[in-house]
Amino acid sequence: KLIHYLEKKYNNIAKVNIIAHACSDGEEAYSFVSKLLDMIGMEKANKYLPLSAHDINDEHLKFAANGKYKIKQYEYISLFQNLGSRLKNYFELIGDGLSDNLVTVKENLKQHVTFKKSNIVEDIGGMQLKNTVLFARNVWPYLSNNDANKLAKELSEKMDGTSTLVLGDFDKMYNIDVLLYKYDLIESDIV
Repeated sequence: KLIHYLEKKYNNIAKVNIIAHACSDGEEAYSFVSKLLDMIGMEKANKYLPLSAHDINDEHLKFAANGKYKIKQYEYISLFQNLGSRLKNYFELIGDGLSDNLVTVKENLKQHVTFKKSNIVEDIGGMQLKNTVLFARNVWPYLSNNDANKLAKELSEKMDGTSTLVLGDFDKMYNIDVLLYKYDLIESDIV
């Protein structure tokens, strides 16, 4: 649904920046880009790439750059449900899909994600968010109240109608959407 939403919103925009803060070990960044490429093809996806993934943890970034993940059966099932047999275009699976498996991200996917050490609260002041999709998923509950308010305030000042902020369910469990409403950051309908 998110990719359909982005395609509709940014239909007439030549270049869209995608930034994923708090990317952890990169699994979500790689998954998103693989689905983007699979759904709309390289020609259309090119305007969104590369995805710039950021995290504050050196160990996470080391795993992300390596692109090798031990996954459970339910994660394999999710990959297969999203990509079908085409998952082999983006990932190499070592295992039978029934228990713990090793998945390696192929170079043709790795090349579309760049990783960088950074902190969203410190970086927001210098960020340009026009024509930008900003993933800040499942990070808000880890921020202090002061940092969460600072980030929400700065986002409200920098984001416009060409910007998209992507949150996670974990954020909503902590009522971050209420804080964002305070700063006029209103949830979009994704259909």
